[in-house]
Amino acid sequence: MMVMQGLLSKEKREQKITEWTEQIKYRYFLQYLLTKDISVSASEIQEYYNNYQNQYQFDDTVQLSHILVSGQEEAEYAIAKLEEESFSKVAKEFSIDAETADQGGGYLGYYSETSSFIPEVYYETASSMEEGTYSSPIQVGNEYAIIFHHQHLPAINLNYDEAFQEVKQDIALPETTEEVDGSQLWNQLEVDFLYKE
Repeated sequence: MMVMQGLLSKEKREQKITEWTEQIKYRYFLQYLLTKDISVSASEIQEYYNNYQNQYQFDDTVQLSHILVSGQEEAEYAIAKLEEESFSKVAKEFSIDAETADQGGGYLGYYSETSSFIPEVYYETASSMEEGTYSSPIQVGNEYAIIFHHQHLPAINLNYDEAFQEVKQDIALPETTEEVDGSQLWNQLEVDFLYKE
C-alpha cells in the first residue's frame, strides 16, 4: 500500500499506517465472518499458495530520488547546494534527468534489488544509507548521481502457515452468496458505537 503513495512526510506515513491497520483489521474480520462456514480443504489451500505465493511475498524495497549531472564538478556543486536548499529544489534546478526533475524534484519511486529501471548502484548505495539522507556523488556511466533515500520497506515473506487463513479466505470469498454488510461484523462481534454530537 505504501508503494502506491509517492512521497509522504513521516507524520503522514504514520497516519496512513494507522488508517490502513484499521481498514485491514475490519476487512479481515468481515471476510472471516463471510467465509467461516465455507469448507476449503487443506489441499486446495496448499495448491493455491503454491500457485500464487508471490502475492504473499514482498521484496526489500527502497524509496529514492536522484539528481543526475553530467560530470564530477557539477556533482560537487550540487552537493554544496544541498547544504543550503532542499533535495527537491536542487534536483529541479540541476538534474539533467528532465522528467524526474520537472515532475517530482528528482523523485524516482520504490525499487528492489531486482529492479531493472534504475542502475544497480542506486539500490546498493541506498541499502547502506540512513533514511532521510543523500549520498556522495556516484558515477553512473559517464554521468554522476546523488541519491536521496526516503524510506526503506523490509522484505515480507509469508510462509504457508503464516498465509494459511488469508489464502483460505481468498479461495472461499468468491463462493459466498451473502451480501457484504458491515452490520454483520458489528452484530457478531458485539460492537457498540458511541456517537458524539
